[in-house]
Amino acid sequence: GLVAGLIGLAIATLFMVLYYRLLGVAAMLSLVIAAMMLYTIIAYLGETRGLALTLSGVTGIIVSIGISLDSNVVYYEHLKEDVHNGRTLRSSVDRSFSSAFSTI
Repeated sequence: GLVAGLIGLAIATLFMVLYYRLLGVAAMLSLVIAAMMLYTIIAYLGETRGLALTLSGVTGIIVSIGISLDSNVVYYEHLKEDVHNGRTLRSSVDRSFSSAFSTI
């Protein structure tokens, strides 16, 4: 499960960086920060509460990575569409976030 998750993450990282360029790098950085926080929580709970990471737990982590990337894709597509329709980048950011948030 871990190997499949790492392979999938590598493919998703490659796609995000190649397709979205700088926004893809930002998405990957936010994913790394979220992963570090999640690892800290899991390590803390494992040490203090005896939490054991099972296969279903690994699956849940992989699904949460997919949801996080999907959220970024939805937001970036709304942003690209608004900019393409003639809005400024600054006004598109707020409008795209509210549109993407309701979708997510």
